[in-house]
Amino acid sequence: MEAIFGVWLPSIGYYNAKNFVGTPYVPGEYANNLIDLANANPERQIYLWIDFAHLRPKEMAFMVELNKKTPRNLIFKNLRAIEKYNNEELLHKPETEIWKKVNYSRLIAAEHLLKNPRIEAAFYGDLDIKAKNYSSPGIQKRMKTNGCIFCWTRFGHSAPLFENSFFGFDKKHINILTEFFIPETETAMKSHANRREWGAFRNCIRSLFYKSGFDPEKKAQKFGIRRQTIWGRGNKECKVSFQKNCPIKGMSPPAPGR
Repeated sequence: MEAIFGVWLPSIGYYNAKNFVGTPYVPGEYANNLIDLANANPERQIYLWIDFAHLRPKEMAFMVELNKKTPRNLIFKNLRAIEKYNNEELLHKPETEIWKKVNYSRLIAAEHLLKNPRIEAAFYGDLDIKAKNYSSPGIQKRMKTNGCIFCWTRFGHSAPLFENSFFGFDKKHINILTEFFIPETETAMKSHANRREWGAFRNCIRSLFYKSGFDPEKKAQKFGIRRQTIWGRGNKECKVSFQKNCPIKGMSPPAPGR
């Protein structure tokens, strides 16, 4: 079985006291994207990883109620169930820059899923991803050839650059993730430089493909999916908002901290 997952952690830009009052934990547009993703991939498990310890009782009750209305293959998961997440002190400090937390959490969540005997491949996607069928040849062919897949964009540069908003690993290549991407990202996360862990992720990809004799920035199309083909920015991206009748669902999350 293949799994597709996202990660949501609170940050000041999305999630401040003034506009959080009375609103749910995840922006509604992103929740709808997950629902569309679950409906487009009924044979796959879709996970949303959240730190339930951050949820107030009001938000927990809200999500439990919404669980009753969403696709059966969309499941809320507690980041606290991941040992590396629980044990990394930096992830639980309010002053730690949000992207350090997210960039590391998405990798250890992938590792956690791939250690599940039933899961053969795990794909990560930022929550602004639009529904896409992961059975498409563009995705499956690259995964079969490389054992991993990434997305690329130009960011205004002439050469395509890989980035960490979409990636996938299969179980046979989990060592690439556990011995390469996770340690490098963890080391960079613990540095004082902002966003250095994102550069570490990109350097891992470059090193991975240079070993095959390719310059990944020149051969990006061979190894990855172009960001623009799977992404679309939400028009409410910078607001904590939720459509009144948004039917997000999943399995009931456990009590905070479990």
